[in-house]
Amino acid sequence: MFKTTGAVPEEMTEKVPGVVFLGPGRFSAAVASCMVGVPVAVWGRSQESFRHDFSADNPQAVQTTDLTWALQQFPYWILGCPVQSVRGVLASIDLSSIPAPAWVLSLGKGIEVGTGLRVRQIIAEFFPEARTGVLAGPNLAAEVLAGHPCGMVVASECKKMAAQVKELLQKRPLLDLQESAFPDEVEWYGALKNVMAFGFGLLMQSKLDPLSFDNPEFCNAKPDNPRAGDPGSYNQAPHHFGPSENAKALFMTKAFGEMRGFMQQILQKPLDEQTSLGYGGLGDFILTCYAASSRNRQAGQQFPKPLQELCEGQYTLQALRGSRLGEGLTGILNHLVQVCFKAYDPRYLTKSS
Repeated sequence: MFKTTGAVPEEMTEKVPGVVFLGPGRFSAAVASCMVGVPVAVWGRSQESFRHDFSADNPQAVQTTDLTWALQQFPYWILGCPVQSVRGVLASIDLSSIPAPAWVLSLGKGIEVGTGLRVRQIIAEFFPEARTGVLAGPNLAAEVLAGHPCGMVVASECKKMAAQVKELLQKRPLLDLQESAFPDEVEWYGALKNVMAFGFGLLMQSKLDPLSFDNPEFCNAKPDNPRAGDPGSYNQAPHHFGPSENAKALFMTKAFGEMRGFMQQILQKPLDEQTSLGYGGLGDFILTCYAASSRNRQAGQQFPKPLQELCEGQYTLQALRGSRLGEGLTGILNHLVQVCFKAYDPRYLTKSS
């Protein structure tokens, strides 16, 4: 369940003196900017990895390339590094010279290639006693940094941790906070919405009309028959470049339904409706698909030309393809794997199975 945050009850919190960000990415910078008056240590592998000056938005932020020094400051960690880097970062920590983390909050939205693990599962391998959680929401980092309204969900099975994270964030103006007790679901929504946004970008390359979705010729389109599935001269008109608004809505509706079905199959339980319809579920999915500046959408629009910046959605597709999680994939998820790894036509995305 989630709830919109009012004041955090004092009995739920112990004062968190400060936090350590592992990874100086844009979303780390956005979250740090929301921590008004909170001391922050930010670790990056090199000076070049700091593309944003954290102290510009949080005067109490200190940037460093010394991992041990950073972790000696506070036992409250926020993992903001790319999902595929999480294991390497945690493995490089010298446990003999730092205190064990009280909690670790993940900003990652993806699945590890080779293992099929989510970030919290990787954390548990290294720090099984640490409390863990996820922070997510429909937010573009640039807009958060610019002070625009934003919403986030703090998801953790530990109420005390969730309360402490909310306490760190709630002084930021124009920020609405929700809470969820289902971090597994928020992690999966974060990973799968990136995949579907990549698919939305692929759809944007096509010239589709929703009337063609049930056309057998369209549904049987193959790379060696490029005219198969062509909706015809109606959709070749200049004002129909790209998919129609109807096609976008149809894709997003089908995609969200398939995400939920896949998650229920993996988690083997009904999904929490309020988490699904909250900031970390439907909200994040809508933004990542529809925002023109979404990196995962941009990666789909440019495919097969690689995007210069990280696209977690493609890594998650690779992780699904290479693990037991990908067994029996159907629908859009299956077709995205085909497009990425077997060179199918992107127009094939709208086929039902």
